[in-house]
Amino acid sequence: MKRLLTILIVCCTVLYLTGYLCDKYYKHYWRAFFDKFDVVYHDSTYYDGIYIGDSRVHFGINPKITDSILSMNTYNIGIGGANIRENIFLTQRYLENHRPPAFAIFSVGYQGILNPTHSFVNPCDYLFYTSNEATDSVLAKEGYHTNLFKFIPVLKYTAFDDFNKLSIAEGIKGNTIVSKKGISYKGFINNQTNIFNLKELKNEHDSEAISYKYFSTLEKFIQLLKSHNILPIVVYPPGYSGKSVEKTIPEKKVDSVIFRYSKKYRFPIYHFDTDRSFTEVLFSDQWHLNINGTVIYSRKIADSILHSMR
Repeated sequence: MKRLLTILIVCCTVLYLTGYLCDKYYKHYWRAFFDKFDVVYHDSTYYDGIYIGDSRVHFGINPKITDSILSMNTYNIGIGGANIRENIFLTQRYLENHRPPAFAIFSVGYQGILNPTHSFVNPCDYLFYTSNEATDSVLAKEGYHTNLFKFIPVLKYTAFDDFNKLSIAEGIKGNTIVSKKGISYKGFINNQTNIFNLKELKNEHDSEAISYKYFSTLEKFIQLLKSHNILPIVVYPPGYSGKSVEKTIPEKKVDSVIFRYSKKYRFPIYHFDTDRSFTEVLFSDQWHLNINGTVIYSRKIADSILHSMR
């Protein structure tokens, strides 16, 4: 009996230490992301405004620049790949701990509105926040054994994909997601200094998996903001196609719905997608701005906020 107890204690100790080390190095690599999630889940600092959306927010809008123009304190809660469902979820968690901001910039991502196939773009990160009941509930409904992971934390890594598992090794090496020349500030991240190579320009095709039913989810998001007296400001982010491109029928449908909502709920819309000052030298790829591009975009975002708040 004594031997069995000793084996049990040793096994538990090994599992605990393994979990502790995996968490330490995984979080080290993804520190910039966890800083953002910690603000959403645990912080209560008041921010005058927040930026919400996918990668073109996360890697495109720098609060350091907007704050310097606005004389405000804002935060970027955008997540690369996030769709409308995840945007709502993050905003709800943010509002659990923070006083409502005066405004919220929401960046339009067509696929994220038309085809939000997942709750989280990277569920692995949310597995560190299962003490939040809403987060735990969503993860459990999607098949993650959150109760087991709470009891034996290291087991959550069995649910990680290979990319996320390998980032533990990168953390052990001392690497992080933000390169030495990159920028990380109040939820904003950008590593890109290269100029977009036009040879890499790709033709985009309509997705066959399109559902207009998620327009109600978009309206729910706007209603969430308005119910907290937050001014929504919808922006269409810049992209580079090399030429003027006709929008698809689903994209035009999104535009018409957003325009209708703007009249119904009285919020402004800004079209940076038609701003021709965003040339290829400001992009790292077809859709994402390099660091120089984010400076210009962040300034234009600040100008639009000043215009909307008058």
